[in-house]
Amino acid sequence: MTDPRYRTLADLLVGYSTQVKKGEKVLLDMIDVPDAFTVALAR
Repeated sequence: MTDPRYRTLADLLVGYSTQVKKGEKVLLDMIDVPDAFTVALAR
């Protein structure tokens, strides 16, 4: 089970902090970040 805080933080980063829209391409440079958070952010 994934930590629900990863999903919450990912939603904040994508929807509020960066305002990424569906269909836009971004580069995720994920160094020393848990794999589960990387997956949540990519979704």
